[in-house]
Amino acid sequence: MGSHRQQPPLAVRPRSSRRLAAFVLCTHLAAAAAVLALPGGLWTLLLIPVAMALFFAPYLVALNAVPVGRALKLSFQGCWRNVLPFVVFSLVVLGFGLASLLTLGLAWLILMPWLTLAVYIAFREIYYAR
Repeated sequence: MGSHRQQPPLAVRPRSSRRLAAFVLCTHLAAAAAVLALPGGLWTLLLIPVAMALFFAPYLVALNAVPVGRALKLSFQGCWRNVLPFVVFSLVVLGFGLASLLTLGLAWLILMPWLTLAVYIAFREIYYAR
């Protein structure tokens, strides 16, 4: 009568431990990707209106002495009324930002003053239109 050990039905045999580790890793990565994908998309949707509210607000507060709450509202309205140019401008800035990676970020030394001037010109066109 030898002692025969009965293994549980889901026991991992030594030769399949690598397969199990790979399966667990892939499962965890897939779960993490699924969890991060939804909030990432939600964050993007939430940040667009915030970016629109903050886009012209500094110029309105600093140059026109508009109260902060009203400046946020006016900035959002200005971007909303000009949503197509706002989207095009954002895509151009994204393209230049990604292209600046080729120069290890040194292109931002030229890009930041240009962006500041471009936003100021857009501010003047939207809020001081005749």
